[in-house]
Amino acid sequence: MKTDIQLAKDIRAEFEADPAFDSTGVLVEARGGLVTLGGHVRSHAERSAVEAAANRVDEVSAIASDIAVRPLAA
Repeated sequence: MKTDIQLAKDIRAEFEADPAFDSTGVLVEARGGLVTLGGHVRSHAERSAVEAAANRVDEVSAIASDIAVRPLAA
C-alpha cells in the first residue's frame, strides 16, 4: 500500500504526463486512498481531465473535487 505522500506524488506525475490541462493551479491531498483536489483550472474540460487523470492512479479509492473554473479574461 502506498503512503499518502507517495499517492499524491503519483497523482502529480500523472498530471505532468497529461497534456490536456495545466495543473499548475491544482492542489492534491491524499489520505488513505481518498484524494482531495482543490485550486483552479481554466475550463470545465480541464477540470474533467484533472479528475480523470487522478482516477487513473492505482490505489485512488475516491476523489473529492473542489476545483474552481476560472476562465482566462478575454
